[in-house]
Amino acid sequence: MVDLAAQIKAGASIDDLSKVAQNKAKKYLVITRRGKKSHVSFNEPACKEGRRRHGFFALASNDEKNTFDALRKYRKRETVESFFGSMKNRVDGARLRVWDTDTLRGRMFVQFVALCYTT
Repeated sequence: MVDLAAQIKAGASIDDLSKVAQNKAKKYLVITRRGKKSHVSFNEPACKEGRRRHGFFALASNDEKNTFDALRKYRKRETVESFFGSMKNRVDGARLRVWDTDTLRGRMFVQFVALCYTT
């Protein structure tokens, strides 16, 4: 929103923005024209309502130094968890019932191949 407000303050017309940006500007910003300059302020009730549903989160890492790399890896976690859920529900991965490391690797490989065929 701050970038959008800065664009409008810099002189960008609302009609020049994409449809999504136009909708956001109409909903979350109060735009008043004073001559050739635009004054932009935030529509606090709408912003408060928008923040209420979205929430905030923080990622702490002692390994990743780049913020966006950490966020990208965090978002991939959901995909990995959905694959494990599919493996447990569809490919009988709930209980491994093996006692040897080589047997475990073999069973996980067969389950992986089966999971590839089912998805």
